[in-house]
Amino acid sequence: MKRKINALLFSGFLLLFLNGCKEESDCTSNTDGRTSFKVKFTQGQLAKEYPTLKLAKDKFTTFDSNAISGKIADSALIIASKIFNSPEFKQKLSELDFRYDNHCSDCGHQSSNRDERIPGAEVLDSLFKRQNVILELIINNGRCRGALGSTCPQSSVINSNFKAIKCDMGNLPIEYAYAVHICHEYMHIVGYCHTNHKDDVAEEVGWIAYYIVLDWLKP
Repeated sequence: MKRKINALLFSGFLLLFLNGCKEESDCTSNTDGRTSFKVKFTQGQLAKEYPTLKLAKDKFTTFDSNAISGKIADSALIIASKIFNSPEFKQKLSELDFRYDNHCSDCGHQSSNRDERIPGAEVLDSLFKRQNVILELIINNGRCRGALGSTCPQSSVINSNFKAIKCDMGNLPIEYAYAVHICHEYMHIVGYCHTNHKDDVAEEVGWIAYYIVLDWLKP
């Protein structure tokens, strides 16, 4: 009986994990935390060279400048740009492929799924299509375990929730946690919405960015 109960509990947890990203349809971030996934970086030769991407802020709104200030936001954008431009990021992303219905033109309107996959090289092409990007950043208070933020394709506005980011990545300095979050949200801007946790462009980019900064911050 105890074994059966444990099996049912595990099945329920697994179902919750797989469905968690479906709870909101407006391109919101994963709220399940980053505790069960490792990225292994390999040395390889990219098929092409990519230009340097620079992210910067235009309008900035924060609920509390002591939580995330304009200075912290500037630092986070520099870090996010460094992540995107790093060889390890480009190499890891180039090795992956994704479901076709990651494509979307606006929030809530995803492409119908097809058998073909989106190669990582195509995602990189989308990412580096623009080199100098000016973003409007909005910082809300939010809540722990709530959505980290929301961003729609073809937009330049990233809405972020401070408490959710802090709870999700409390092991990172806030400028690094915010940078990882920006990397995730920027993939929505270039045209990808959520599908599921395991085959999702924005989620995978967030994981890659997270483990890159963990490696950078090693003593």
